[in-house]
Amino acid sequence: MSNSYKCPHCGAVTAIFTLPIISKIKPPITRDNIFARVGRGSGFGDKSVGVEDVAEIMPIEKTALTKCQACDRLIFWENGELRYPTPAGIEPAKGMPESVKKDFIEAQSIIYLSPRCTCVLLRVCLEKLADHVAETSKISGYKPDDLLWKKIDTIEKNKGMTSDVRQMVDACRDTGNEFAHKGKYILSDTDTQELAEIMSELVNSLVDIWVKPAKQVARIRQLIPAKKR
Repeated sequence: MSNSYKCPHCGAVTAIFTLPIISKIKPPITRDNIFARVGRGSGFGDKSVGVEDVAEIMPIEKTALTKCQACDRLIFWENGELRYPTPAGIEPAKGMPESVKKDFIEAQSIIYLSPRCTCVLLRVCLEKLADHVAETSKISGYKPDDLLWKKIDTIEKNKGMTSDVRQMVDACRDTGNEFAHKGKYILSDTDTQELAEIMSELVNSLVDIWVKPAKQVARIRQLIPAKKR
């Protein structure tokens, strides 16, 4: 573990403050036994009694409990990896429509617990994003009740879509379908995790391509009155 980390609870960068995790009590705990371990001398004043004197402590390299010095909340580590609270995925792209953002944030909250469910939710994000584009662009012939592939075809026909963007959209749709329906492929947990992470990035990229430019143009029109153009 490093000397500092970003607290997953509050986001503050905090120094490592480790709390001992007891794996086993050293029985029996009696006055004489403690004296034998720490040295009798003239009494307890010769040496303070620590947790390690009465119990076996788990090595922090394997299991550790730390306390954020900013918010006082606990974080659990195993083999140097964060285990609690469960780490989340990436942040939604700036400008992501609110109708999409809610599902995207939910998808990221479970990406390390259930990447399969994350992929399904991201497919929902893709469909809601398509609906948003069709509505804001007033795409003719777009039907909200159509299958997703038909919606995508309609957007491509009316709005245009480069081959790279079409491949991004199809990759997201195919990945979501793999887990929303009976899958065609046998995927390992590692592959599934990677797919969820890639799909998350792709959805964010589609927001940057489909939504962000329109908002930027609208902002320019707002800043520069029509009579000055």
